[in-house]
Amino acid sequence: MNKIKMMLLSAYNKLLRKLISSTINSENRIFRFYRVPSGRWYVDLPEWRGGRWHLEMVSGADVLLDELCSTDKDEVHIQVSSRKKYKTDSITLTKVADSPYDGADYVVSESDLDIKLKDLWLCGVTAFVFGDMPEKIYCRKIFAV
Repeated sequence: MNKIKMMLLSAYNKLLRKLISSTINSENRIFRFYRVPSGRWYVDLPEWRGGRWHLEMVSGADVLLDELCSTDKDEVHIQVSSRKKYKTDSITLTKVADSPYDGADYVVSESDLDIKLKDLWLCGVTAFVFGDMPEKIYCRKIFAV
């Protein structure tokens, strides 16, 4: 039974990566974030050619993912855009300052969800995805598994 579950999960992840990589568009893209057994969060970014450690969520981004994903789930899918505000279940991140070393500091300026986190830092991988560090990033939780 466990072997079948692993095979299904592997097939699901391959299909999801194919879907995500075919929808590379910073205007309206779905990202898969996953938590490893150590509790660290990463983004699944197939087009990234750098090290996996660049894709780790830290400095508040990990806390936001914890808030969006219940403790019994290890994966959350979030729709993200730099231009389109979502009507439901949305979170708006507003840039407050560019970081002197990499990335930028953001605040949760609006949210339809019960988000306690107020500020976070996003690294330069964000600029890789969007072309720059956007003034606003609109997010919407799709589902968690």
